[in-house]
Amino acid sequence: MTIDENGSPVIIEYKRTSSENVINQGLFYLDWLMDHRGDFEVLVMKTLGTEAANTIDWTAPRLICIAADLVIPPFLAGCMRRIHATIFSFWAGVMPPMPMFGRSL
Repeated sequence: MTIDENGSPVIIEYKRTSSENVINQGLFYLDWLMDHRGDFEVLVMKTLGTEAANTIDWTAPRLICIAADLVIPPFLAGCMRRIHATIFSFWAGVMPPMPMFGRSL
């Protein structure tokens, strides 16, 4: 977990192998995060300071899923357009690392 340059929470779920569980697990973590905002804010405050904790933007949390081969399970395919998280897939080892702003928590 981290926060981006705009103060939005970001969850990065990484699997070294091909797995449909990367999306399931990432969505579970996102749901947990949204139910435990206070815990996340305390963690940010302890790690990055009070100012960072006070400027967390909860309107656009992001989920980034990375796997060697991202498989979207059939039961999720229809709802992918309806969820509020943005899901990215990358071929492991092909895409360069994404720049992260702030610090990981």
